[in-house]
Amino acid sequence: MAVHDGPWPAGSLMARLSPADRAALLELGTRVQFAHEQVLVRQGEPGLELYVLLDGFVKVTFDTHNGTVLPLMVRGRGDLIGEFAVLDGQERTATVSAIGAVVAVRIGRSRFHDYLARHPQARSQIEAGVLAKTRLSIRRRIENRSLDANAKVAGGLYDLATAYGEPVPEGVMIAVPVSQVVLGGMVDVGESTVERVLRKLREDGVVLTRYRRIVVRDMDALKDIRDGGTP
Repeated sequence: MAVHDGPWPAGSLMARLSPADRAALLELGTRVQFAHEQVLVRQGEPGLELYVLLDGFVKVTFDTHNGTVLPLMVRGRGDLIGEFAVLDGQERTATVSAIGAVVAVRIGRSRFHDYLARHPQARSQIEAGVLAKTRLSIRRRIENRSLDANAKVAGGLYDLATAYGEPVPEGVMIAVPVSQVVLGGMVDVGESTVERVLRKLREDGVVLTRYRRIVVRDMDALKDIRDGGTP
């Protein structure tokens, strides 16, 4: 698989690191490839390594006690995968598997901690990324209890467009291949509800939908719906 050589997504960790810190991080590990649905990290296992995504996308899921698999988030090029368990020494809190083909750099725990000690600015950026993920998780829990389905779906789309958006003539394309099931799992609504909200957003000219791709035509309108408006 050829690795995408364009700029790192603006919201990714790799985009925020200095060129020197970025190069040093990538030199720590070994390049690896994963096929579709192959697991990078598994819930409950020890955090012995983490990954820097070079190309492709992954889905983050949580296995409940009753056997239900809940999709939580998607991650893409430039993101760190598995850093929580590597940093705190606890078990993995979720499973991460490939969506299509994925290329990554695998970095062992001890080498990563040595890197953090030698690169304080990178450490600050990585810690800020962990806090951002935690804040997003808390915000999602609050929204799942307080917002209606329209606001939830709009919020999920807005977050994805902000993190993984690519400018196209029609607006901002979410470069992550998100199915209605994954999007619904992210924001805690059913697949049929996601379909209904997306249909209304299309009718109102806020989004365009393609196969597992969504183009946001009006980010301001999407933000207004997320903040409590109605599509």
